[in-house]
Amino acid sequence: MFEESKIFQKESEPLSVTMTGEPYQPARIYYQVFQKHAVLGRFRRLRCIDFDKTQNRWVWLYQEEAKNLKFTKSYRAAQSRWVEPKELILNNLDLSQ
Repeated sequence: MFEESKIFQKESEPLSVTMTGEPYQPARIYYQVFQKHAVLGRFRRLRCIDFDKTQNRWVWLYQEEAKNLKFTKSYRAAQSRWVEPKELILNNLDLSQ
């Protein structure tokens, strides 16, 4: 008598996804850093973390050590979506407070 809608039979895609294929979840997390100099020292040793002088922030880039992380889309697949060669920022790290 009634036919089940096909809309509910397939899995729905996330409304918005990141360049790595993960569902986009806007969030802002705050931490209290007691040894800021130690954190900055670690950032400087990591090749996937860089300071962005134009916006006064640290950025976590999808390169070097971060290339080993497993995302829905590989580094190569994410890179193929770029309009021009650039660095893919995974996260912003603000230590200005």
